[in-house]
Amino acid sequence: MLWRFLQQTTLYTQHWFCPETMNKLPPELHHHICESTCVEDAASVHALNMVSTYFHEVSKPYLFRTIAASGVQRVSALSERLANVPPHLCRINHLFLSDMPFQTNTHSASTTTNTEDPHKLLRSVVQILAHASPTLQSFSLFSQSPISTALIARVFRTSFPVLRRLSIHGFYPFLSSPKRFPQLEYLHLNGNRNPSGLLQMWTLEDACPALKTLRITGLNSASSFVSEVEDALKSNGRDDDLLDSTDDLSSPRLPPQLNSLIVQAGPASDFGKAISLKDNVMMDGLEGLRNSRMGDISVRVSVPERILRSFSVKDMKDEWVAGMLY
Repeated sequence: MLWRFLQQTTLYTQHWFCPETMNKLPPELHHHICESTCVEDAASVHALNMVSTYFHEVSKPYLFRTIAASGVQRVSALSERLANVPPHLCRINHLFLSDMPFQTNTHSASTTTNTEDPHKLLRSVVQILAHASPTLQSFSLFSQSPISTALIARVFRTSFPVLRRLSIHGFYPFLSSPKRFPQLEYLHLNGNRNPSGLLQMWTLEDACPALKTLRITGLNSASSFVSEVEDALKSNGRDDDLLDSTDDLSSPRLPPQLNSLIVQAGPASDFGKAISLKDNVMMDGLEGLRNSRMGDISVRVSVPERILRSFSVKDMKDEWVAGMLY
């Protein structure tokens, strides 16, 4: 990044980095500095915005390029603020939203979330996406609200013409609206313990025709979904004409551009012997996926070890930040 380069040169030292020197740089370079900074450290752009009248104007278009809001109150405040921003200054490229505050105390965070108005959260997220969806390149949503399914469903029904990376945490439904994510390349879904049916009816490829990486995590007692993945891999190398001629559209199928499939079990739950037996069947199936090659070898299948704890807000945000710099 240009901003990092400038930091490593003598131009950015105490001796050289002064108003006189910066004033000699062309405005194009100042814009490059703001653009690079808003990806790596959004707070720096806001600090630069207060340096002088000149930098206040130069940095204006980059103030909302990268946004992270955690907690219902902050999400609502962001929605209200964006309502007063002119469209040409509200080109959001990277967005992270969470209805839980960004903190390590999960219990207190859950208590805080449950006392908030879930319908206020839904309205706020819908209003934010109305501003952001046309220009978003990466988006992460972490929701443990009682209406997380309805919230995620609204996201899936929204059109994102240039979105390339999407991460969802919550009890998600299946994508059912065609061509909402025409350029999406990376999709991470977490929060549905057994998303059986996700790969059926070809709805995933209809919604995300350019999908290259699919990551499904948090599985538990999901033997039926693992079987669905196996069937999709077996049919992935079959001729398209043969697939199109079949009567059963519920046959599992992977998106045509997919080259990486990641499937991972979530923390084991202690819900009785019957559930444990189902979970053991799932783990045996995942082990089979890890050790076998099925269908088209162009799809790389990864089965990481079972995670020992649920994904946190920090985990999802770290993934979002890493994706921006990818």
